[in-house]
Amino acid sequence: MMKYVLAEIFKYRKAKIKFCTIVLFIPTVISFIIYGFNKKYNSLLLWEGYLNVIFSFLNDIVAPIVYGIIAAYIFGHEYETKTMNVMFTYPINRMKLLFSKLACILYIIAITLILVFFTSIILGFLLKHESLNMDLLIYYFIALLKMILYHFMLVCITCAVAIYSKNVLPGIIFVISATFANIVIVNTQLSAFYPWSAPVLLSPHEGVGRIFIPYTLSTISLVVIFLIGLAISIKKYRYVE
Repeated sequence: MMKYVLAEIFKYRKAKIKFCTIVLFIPTVISFIIYGFNKKYNSLLLWEGYLNVIFSFLNDIVAPIVYGIIAAYIFGHEYETKTMNVMFTYPINRMKLLFSKLACILYIIAITLILVFFTSIILGFLLKHESLNMDLLIYYFIALLKMILYHFMLVCITCAVAIYSKNVLPGIIFVISATFANIVIVNTQLSAFYPWSAPVLLSPHEGVGRIFIPYTLSTISLVVIFLIGLAISIKKYRYVE
């Protein structure tokens, strides 16, 4: 199984789609500029407010779109280039191939979000800031680990769309539409039932305008969309010609 995962990671590193992850650093850069040069905020950087803005921006728009595009590419590109048709003529375990691609996506999400987090901390130290205690750092790092899981669970339905359509574009259109719909829904009571609102609602976001925090329903919606995406992916991958 590990050789399949390593092969997928190697293919990803060779693909230009990897440059898409640069967009994930935009919330950090914007927050750094705001806290560094805006007179309203630059008197003293408060870590909670600073990190909450970055996490909210990531969870609201940036991360779902970036990881959705990457997932759609990883699954859809091989259909478009007919590589998958050739691969399926060999005695390859399709389930191992499917889960190796999912593991690759999880690896990408984990590495990039951790890099964004530590980049945010480093840039914060360059500004006039309050002291950062270990408890606060651990709290936000644990929140980050949860974010990794949330975005992986969300991305599975995009994988299913790419597998079902055998194309990159439908998956990209799907995830962009779902993410922008979240901008409208996230501040309403419907957010409890909308999976793309879950990463925002289940992560630290105090002081950035979120009103409804239905933790249980958000978790359930996220689990349901993950299971649906995974089930469709397994079914289509197992029997696709």
